[in-house]
Amino acid sequence: MLDRDLSRLKHNRTNFDNYIAGYKQYKEAKKAEQKVSKDLSKVNAEAELNKLLKG
Repeated sequence: MLDRDLSRLKHNRTNFDNYIAGYKQYKEAKKAEQKVSKDLSKVNAEAELNKLLKG
């Protein structure tokens, strides 16, 4: 019985570690997505400004 409980605890710990790793990857991806979005907005703004200056 103790072996089964220990095995279950190890399994739960592994699941928790995987969840935390996945969450960290998600947060990093979100941060990268925001940076790309910000950069894209900047590029679009520069393109719009150039269009107005040339127009």
